[in-house]
Amino acid sequence: MFIAFVGAMDIEVTEMIASLKNVKKEEYRGYTFYIGERGTNTVVATTSGVGKVNMAVTMTILLDRYHVDYVINSGIAGSVDTKINSTCISTEVAYYDFIIPGYNYSVPHHPNPYKPSIDILNAAKSLLKDDCLFGKIISGDRFVTSINDLGDYDTKGVVAVDMESAAVAQVCYLFSTDFIIIRSISDNFSDDEYIFNEKAASEKSFKIASKFIDNYKK
Repeated sequence: MFIAFVGAMDIEVTEMIASLKNVKKEEYRGYTFYIGERGTNTVVATTSGVGKVNMAVTMTILLDRYHVDYVINSGIAGSVDTKINSTCISTEVAYYDFIIPGYNYSVPHHPNPYKPSIDILNAAKSLLKDDCLFGKIISGDRFVTSINDLGDYDTKGVVAVDMESAAVAQVCYLFSTDFIIIRSISDNFSDDEYIFNEKAASEKSFKIASKFIDNYKK
């Protein structure tokens, strides 16, 4: 299969690039894409930069240029109460800061929330059930340091909070491309915890993403 592997920061992507064989580097409009072999799969890996707009632009260019079978967004996230260094898989994805009266945090005429396909989600549950938590991941353009930063958003079932996952899901929806979000928890809304755990959480997310890539067969 042809798989896109995307992270917001270099620390979330460098291990995947290093794991690829026969890597080819392509540059387009200031973005760098690394295409290589991982087992029987081909992977295109790239870094978007932090935030929803950076991720949306990167995803749009990627999906327009490379007709991948599915997208993995791997990296780190904060959480309301999920244990640090736990890894979370998206059963659904939404914005917590897209606020238009009458639309309940959703983009007009789009699904709310965005969801991966039943096939890819069931595969993730089968392959990763002993390694991960499954639940809702929400995104917004701020580093959350308090539950109050989420405003009135209902956090029931939310396992992770980040700044990019919903943008990945939205662009995948527009391009009719499947996706899965894998995030390891670096902090419970704490700057200090984030700094201390960033590397370990990135490595954990990469490890889980690699297991999925190497074992998922459509």
